[in-house]
Amino acid sequence: MELKGFIPAAGFGTRLQPLTTTTAKPALSFLGVPSILYALRQLSKCGIKSIAINTHYQAASIHAAVKDYPTARNLKFAHEDEILGTGGCHLPLAGWRGESNLVVYNPDVIADIDLRGFIAQHNRSPHLASMVVLEKVPEGKPGLQMRGGKIFAFDAKQAASGAGYDQGYGAAVYILGAGTRKYFPSGEKSFSIIPVLESALAAGESIGAFPHRGIWYDMGDSVAGYLQSQLTLLQSGDPEILEALGVFDILKTTGKHGEFPATAKPDYKLHGPVLRCGEVTIGADCEIGPHVVLCHGAEIGAGARLRNAVVLENAKIAAGADLDGVIATATGLHPTP
Repeated sequence: MELKGFIPAAGFGTRLQPLTTTTAKPALSFLGVPSILYALRQLSKCGIKSIAINTHYQAASIHAAVKDYPTARNLKFAHEDEILGTGGCHLPLAGWRGESNLVVYNPDVIADIDLRGFIAQHNRSPHLASMVVLEKVPEGKPGLQMRGGKIFAFDAKQAASGAGYDQGYGAAVYILGAGTRKYFPSGEKSFSIIPVLESALAAGESIGAFPHRGIWYDMGDSVAGYLQSQLTLLQSGDPEILEALGVFDILKTTGKHGEFPATAKPDYKLHGPVLRCGEVTIGADCEIGPHVVLCHGAEIGAGARLRNAVVLENAKIAAGADLDGVIATATGLHPTP
């Protein structure tokens, strides 16, 4: 059966305000790469040629983020005049999807998921749908109930207790079989996908669980979390971690050069792990690091000191600035708690 891909990108990105004031969250860079490109790369690497993206808030920024990726010309865009939710977003794409299984990859997810292995496991199974799951539930998040490679409930707190059940956490990457549409609520335009899957479970359908034990970050939780997760990934100074996530591959594919740890030049100093992505201007006598991401088009004024920071595309750091724990955008500085 043909496999198609879907990247949900219509949300408002409220939890990442003010970073998302003029940019949709999936267009916001994570380690110098728009987060939507991690999802697009994963789907494309698996040979999925037919990929759709839904848009709503700041749609132009989504188009701009993907335009240089090689598969961009083949993408299907579905603009929503009103937000349709994680389930309702599938209704306008019904004709495009046909009877294909659909791999849904949330662009909030930054991870080294074995997507090819996940797809292969689903294809060998009788499951209506399958979901990548983390075996450790993040603090403050609702866990799901699973056993023997199957999900039995999406809210472990409300599920029936019983020996042999494990808790997990849905990693926001899943496969929907064509038969999932049978459980869409009749007459509703906007709805979530989890109640649909709960209805399928109640009707006796099976939903597979594919454990992921590698790198996994959700960039959408908070501004502080968005910064800290990037700093954590830089702290090891190991380029293989960024390689596993696809950072350098995506930069190269979109015509940019990535360097980690970046090397200094005689007129400025770099301290500790610094990631440089694309063309970056650094003034004389600057001291940068440790743990700094410099995105394409960033400009650092002469004599600036910068630590534990992300400098996004086309952001400017004033000469002589002394900054620690900030995110710089083209519109200004955003300190984090």
